[in-house]
Amino acid sequence: MEHEALSDGFAGSWSDPVYNTPAPTDPNGFDTHILATAVGRTNGVGVAPGAQWIACRAMSAQGSGSMADIISCAQFMLEAVPRPHVILNGWGGTSSSALDSVIKAWKTAGIFAIFPVGGGGPGCGSVGAPSSNPDVIALVSTNTDDTIGSNTGRGPGLQGVVKPDFAGPGVSILSAGTTGPDSYKVLTSSGATAGAHAAGAIALIKSSNTSMSYEEVIELLRLNSVKPPLSDSDKVCSETDWPNMSYGYGRIDVTFLGQ
Repeated sequence: MEHEALSDGFAGSWSDPVYNTPAPTDPNGFDTHILATAVGRTNGVGVAPGAQWIACRAMSAQGSGSMADIISCAQFMLEAVPRPHVILNGWGGTSSSALDSVIKAWKTAGIFAIFPVGGGGPGCGSVGAPSSNPDVIALVSTNTDDTIGSNTGRGPGLQGVVKPDFAGPGVSILSAGTTGPDSYKVLTSSGATAGAHAAGAIALIKSSNTSMSYEEVIELLRLNSVKPPLSDSDKVCSETDWPNMSYGYGRIDVTFLGQ
């Protein structure tokens, strides 16, 4: 990825079990846009512009992937130098027990695994896997007015846990484009964009206090999240207003770091 928003932040670790390319590449530009939303360094697009990134390609240019390649990338992230604090995933749709064990290993290592909840809703318990896993941070995408889509997956997740965990902006987001190393575009809608905001937020928190534990970071996000007005449909799957099974603990907000 040679885009100006990302080139200076690359920390040097890359793996590609799908195509075996020697350096980061992105044929359709989706991942470039999402990654720059989290850590982009130019044109004001990145939530955490000082953060570095590494990457592993587990999906083909058509968006499909094998469990073997997914597990290969998951293990790469555990062994990479530098090891990431956050793993931003823009995919879903698998509930493999093999993946569950790797997700557990990520959390044990203090790594935050972020996944989009998907569009399987609006029924209760419709959050897709692996977002339903208690050991991942599941993000729901919000519109520009802080509402969520009617078909968005709702919790609870596995073992009755609150899912999604948080909400994040996912509509009309300006970030890195694909027509050149200095191009930018607006992505109409993506759950992965919401996750990118969460990944950037966690990077900012960790950079402000590197000794903070996994649990302390999550609690800080919970305490400072924005609580949008709830509609009747937002409350249907929940016993309490907050947290709930539509927004989780609320929309990610790290403005407190500037106070």
